[in-house]
Amino acid sequence: MLCCIVSLSSASLGARADSGDLENLGRFVSGLFQGVAYVVSDLALCFQLSSCIDYDNPATRAFVLDAVHRGHAGYYNMAQVCDFWDVCYSRWTYFSDPTDLFDNFTRASVTIRDLRLRGDCDDFAVVIAAGVRGLGGSAMVRGEWIGTDGHVYTEVFVGSDAQSAAANLLYVFVRYGLTLGDLAVGEVGLHFVPDSGYWLNLDWSANHPGGPYWASADKLTESHYFPTPSILWATPITNVPDTAMAVAIVKAEFTATQAEKAATLTPSK
Repeated sequence: MLCCIVSLSSASLGARADSGDLENLGRFVSGLFQGVAYVVSDLALCFQLSSCIDYDNPATRAFVLDAVHRGHAGYYNMAQVCDFWDVCYSRWTYFSDPTDLFDNFTRASVTIRDLRLRGDCDDFAVVIAAGVRGLGGSAMVRGEWIGTDGHVYTEVFVGSDAQSAAANLLYVFVRYGLTLGDLAVGEVGLHFVPDSGYWLNLDWSANHPGGPYWASADKLTESHYFPTPSILWATPITNVPDTAMAVAIVKAEFTATQAEKAATLTPSK
């Protein structure tokens, strides 16, 4: 199709083609090429990011498993995710990318082994995503922008239904000393994505897993999920997931019985 468009000439437009027709055609061709360039660039970015989440690299895997408290060993669980996040958060040193390497993603194994947990927000997001994947969970890296100011972070899947999400969120609340009063829009980082489920914020800018998002949805000008290695061909989600609905539904699942049980839980840190 592109070849056909490129081969068009003024002669092929017919004798009655005027300057307006040519101008409109020029705009169409220009817009088409800009659209193709955007798609190619977006796919390239997704592939680059996906390749950096090298959770199967020996250096990455050793670091991930070593970060998990022995008492939380076994099948994948939220305690393991929190253990890993705590270690990365406590040891992380923030550095911006060089100006000529803006948005340059680094492999998780390199950040762990060579850079010793130093980097910017997307480097932290890549390491966290690799950790969640390495533990057996599902993670998605999210990019958000307010104009030209952007931020990248990772979310962990916490359940396809509100009950599952509430159970995982309950553990987080107990572990980090939060109360049901903290479960409010703006105070908890929880997204609901249609045809997927509930995703919990693992951003380094929060004080704990499930902490507030970098920016509220009403301030965002653009929002994307970047596919992880298991779904390389997925199309990034351009709509902002519904946080308010997720919080309202999950909050309804926090029953008095669950709150009482929370008081008896003493998970190891």
